Amino acid sequence: MENKVINYKKDSSTSLEYILSILVVSTALIIMVSLNYEAAKLISNVLGIAGFNVIFVVLNAMAVITVGTNGVVIYKIMPNIMIRPSYDEESSRMIATYENITDITINGNEELKGYLIPGEDHGTVLIYFGGIDETAACSAIRLFDQRKSGLLDISCDIAVVDWPEYGQSSGKATSDTLKQAAVDIVRYFQVSHEKVIIMGYSMGTGYAVYAANVCNCDDLILISPYSDASDLCNSAINVFHGITSNLLSYKLPVSGYARDVEVSPMIFASRSDRRVRYYTSLRLAQNFKNGSMFVKLEGLSHGEMPTSENVLRMITDRIS
Repeated sequence: MENKVINYKKDSSTSLEYILSILVVSTALIIMVSLNYEAAKLISNVLGIAGFNVIFVVLNAMAVITVGTNGVVIYKIMPNIMIRPSYDEESSRMIATYENITDITINGNEELKGYLIPGEDHGTVLIYFGGIDETAACSAIRLFDQRKSGLLDISCDIAVVDWPEYGQSSGKATSDTLKQAAVDIVRYFQVSHEKVIIMGYSMGTGYAVYAANVCNCDDLILISPYSDASDLCNSAINVFHGITSNLLSYKLPVSGYARDVEVSPMIFASRSDRRVRYYTSLRLAQNFKNGSMFVKLEGLSHGEMPTSENVLRMITDRIS
């Protein structure tokens, strides 16, 4: 398969984005100072309190603290909301008892650890990119049990690999290292398999689309995907729209990657999903140049979608 690398301006903060961010913060401070000036005059005049300068300085200090605190939240805390490295000790112990699951190691930019669940069709592999706090061990056990029970009735190999800093993989988990890991994982299996199918869930859908863009793949399945990282941030703090989205240090323009993906993906989105909103999945679906198969679900929460019998049946029909 031919690999390609396309760099989008939104992948990293450009000079323009820094300028816009500075303008937003500066404008906020100027407005606060102006309001504080009027407030200080009002307090001095109405309450008869002397010391206008002292009141003005105190109000401005409070404004600076407020802006500074918001800056810490945006640049330090928000990325941790989006990416939460985890290690599931119980699943790691359990998976060691599964004789038909093989350990794998991928040496790319980081040493990535994961599992291969062999099937009857060794020419095709389904690569699963998990959610925000999923480990490879936990996901591999679930997928193994789903196939054994007949819910996921597919014959291909299944691969699940931990992100950097997740499970037993090395490195630091950031949006950049996860993008590189996604590419490393897909390229690893493109060597050993003729057909590669990428399936992402929640956080993993963004990196699944990125990998499909860079590496090309034979099929793409997305469960509860999002069009941009700002949509996930807005699920936590709904303030990042338009120019204010430039303040985010966590950037993942998934819709931008989707525009050059060759395959027409299958997309699952639920109106009952409160973590990744239905509208952001629909927005992403509209950006694939060759269209998509968009499946609208009702009554399924975010966590119920990967285990839904209806969803698994449709994935089975798609792959088989």
